[in-house]
Amino acid sequence: MRTALAAFLCAALCSCSLLGSEGGDATEVSPLLRGYHSGIAATGVHVARDQGQWDALWAQHASKEIPRPSAPAVDFERWMVVCVTMGTRPTAGWSVEIERVVEENGVLWLDAKEAGPAADALVPQVLSTPYDMVLVPQTSSRVELRSTR
Repeated sequence: MRTALAAFLCAALCSCSLLGSEGGDATEVSPLLRGYHSGIAATGVHVARDQGQWDALWAQHASKEIPRPSAPAVDFERWMVVCVTMGTRPTAGWSVEIERVVEENGVLWLDAKEAGPAADALVPQVLSTPYDMVLVPQTSSRVELRSTR
């Protein structure tokens, strides 16, 4: 059971998908972190374009972990961090995944997929705060969440 859980978590956290284009220019994306417990309790899009912004975002994200883990290193000459948060959910079993990143007309559009537990699922009654963080090439474009489903 522990091995199956470890394999599931590794697949969830380490999966890599090509986030591409349907009507826009494909944007290179590198997965950073995805999980179920962020210190960011609000729904939204969070962007860190430099080390100072990343330090602030990480401090908020990891604020509920003791001891607080170190932030992953990011090469801000090349990348910026984009994070989508789902806000607080009433149980375990919720997730969010950035599926597509497309730059159109000076806007970096994010398409994300939200998922929740099946209606008949038995899930722990514990608050969760799902998030997905990815690295995208540095851009000065505005970053917007276009759709969630």
